[in-house]
This record gives sequence, C-alpha cells and structure tokens, in this order.
Amino acid sequence: GLSIPAGISTITDLIEDGKVVVYPSLTFNNYFTGPVKEPILNCQKKDFVNHTSVVSIRNRSFDLDFSFEQVSSGHIADLLMNLNVKKSCGPVVSLPKLLKIPAPVIAAPLAKLFNFCINTCTWAT
Repeated sequence: GLSIPAGISTITDLIEDGKVVVYPSLTFNNYFTGPVKEPILNCQKKDFVNHTSVVSIRNRSFDLDFSFEQVSSGHIADLLMNLNVKKSCGPVVSLPKLLKIPAPVIAAPLAKLFNFCINTCTWAT
C-alpha cells in the first residue's frame, strides 16, 4: 500500500469561528449542495464586497503585493524547445512535439501575446 512520509499529517481540522468542526463532511455537504440564494449572473462586483469569502480573505490581511514580469521570446523558445515529447499535455493541448518543432517561429508571437495579457491584466480568449 501507499505510505505517508514522516512528518506529514494526514488529518487536518476544519476550523469555523475559532472552533473545530465536529462533522466536516456535513459542512461540506451543506455548502456544496445548498441552493444558490440569488442567480449569480444577476450579481455585480459590489454585491460581493460583503460576501463571507471576501470578508474572510480581507480579514486575514495577507500582503500579496506581486506583479508578473514580462517574458522574452528567448525564454518562451527555451521552454518550448525543452518540452518533454514523451509526456502528454492532456486532450485539449497540442502534442509537445507540435510545439517544439516550430518553437523558433512561434516564440516571438507567443511572447507578444503573453506580454499583452500581463500589461492589460487580461487573458486572451
């Protein structure tokens, strides 16, 4: 069978309002199977300002000051050229070999696309 490495805990308590939840499965069941109170498509950004998840994250006061750096076409080319052609990327992504062969040609356009996404805080769809 599988063994758990030393120092790895297999049990993690679920804490709610500072107390250990006795029946975490019931909590998860209620959360994931409960009816949606309001259709999400009708909500606006302001509707989530006081949402329990947002408030919980805000109260933890994480200092997450980070930014993405620009990527160079050389870096993209290196990543593409070093793809392991023996590993699958899943059913949606092209085969690594199909990305590796044209890497010198597609690296610059991909870098331009990625940098555009970084600069505009968007993702191309």
